[in-house]
Amino acid sequence: MKILFDKYPVDIILCMLCCFIIIPIILLNINDTLKIVLGLLFLLFIPGYLLLFVLYPTKKTGKEIDFIERIALSFGISLAVVAITGVAIYYTAGKIQSESALLTIFIFNISIGIISIYRWFKTKHDERLVLSIDLSLFRLKNNFKIKK
Repeated sequence: MKILFDKYPVDIILCMLCCFIIIPIILLNINDTLKIVLGLLFLLFIPGYLLLFVLYPTKKTGKEIDFIERIALSFGISLAVVAITGVAIYYTAGKIQSESALLTIFIFNISIGIISIYRWFKTKHDERLVLSIDLSLFRLKNNFKIKK
């Protein structure tokens, strides 16, 4: 059994939701473990994933990238985006502080996320990259045969 999320871009919405959740966790210093996990996603995965979705909103049919390539490229592109953002903060504000870096990456993620959702809805329904979960992988199979 396969679950398709083809009505809404669930992966983009989850990335944007993570961005909204990380702000109070970091500013209020709520939980160190949760702050580290969501912070790493916030810095090292989400900016690249959303930017790749803006550039390549369709599933792989030819020159596009598939889901595994999208995941792998997201880390590299996120590093580049965060580095460029840090340089931009340094030359505009003169000093990189955690609040200014957090706000800048947050604004980047949300604005690119909105553009990603727009691009997702503008692509044809059969060409959209949709998130799917295959539940048949989790089903236990009975491979034992009883001989008579």
